[in-house]
Amino acid sequence: MSDAPPTFSTSSVGPSTESTWPVKLAMVTIVLGALGAVGGVCGIGGSLMSGAMAGMMGGITPPPGSGPSPAEALEIVTRYQGVTIAHALVSIAVGVLLLVAGIKLRKRLKQSRKLIMIWAPLKVVMALAASAIGYVMQQESAKLMTTAATAANPVAGYMETMQTVMGILMFVWGIAFAVFMVIWFTRDSIAAEVETWS
Repeated sequence: MSDAPPTFSTSSVGPSTESTWPVKLAMVTIVLGALGAVGGVCGIGGSLMSGAMAGMMGGITPPPGSGPSPAEALEIVTRYQGVTIAHALVSIAVGVLLLVAGIKLRKRLKQSRKLIMIWAPLKVVMALAASAIGYVMQQESAKLMTTAATAANPVAGYMETMQTVMGILMFVWGIAFAVFMVIWFTRDSIAAEVETWS
C-alpha cells in the first residue's frame, strides 16, 4: 500500500477570467429599456387624459386677476396632443429596442452591441424632439401666465427662463446613458471582447 498523498486534478479549479461587466451593464440596460417603454405608454395615457380634462373644465372661469383658467392651460397640451402621442409611440419602440439589447447583452450575444449602437442615436434624436416639443409648449404656457401676471402671480415673468434651463438639463439627462454606451462600446478592449461572443 502506497503512503503517497492523493492527488486532485486542478484543470477546473481557479478563479474565472470571464468579465462581469456585461451582466452589470445588462441589468441597467434592461431596467432603463423597460422604463422607457412604460414611460411611452404613460405619455399616451396622460395626453389623452389631458384632452378629456380640458373638455370637462371648459365651463370653469377663474376669478378676475387670478390667472388663466384650467381649460386654457390644458388647451396647450391638447393642441399638441398628436405630436406628443406620436413621440410616445416611438418612445415605446425605442425602449423595447433597448430592452432587447439588454437581454442579448446579458446572454453575451454579439448582436447586443449592434442594437445598442442603433439605439443610441435614436435616443438622442428622441431626447432632442422631446426637448423641442416641451420648449414650445412651455413657451406658450409661460406667455399665458405672463399675460395674466398679477400680484397673485409674481414669478410669472421668470417662468420662461426657468423652463428653458430645465429643458436643457432634461435633454442632457436624456442623452447621458446613450453617450456613455457609445463611448463604452467603442473602446478597443470592449469591442474586441464582444467579437469573441456568439
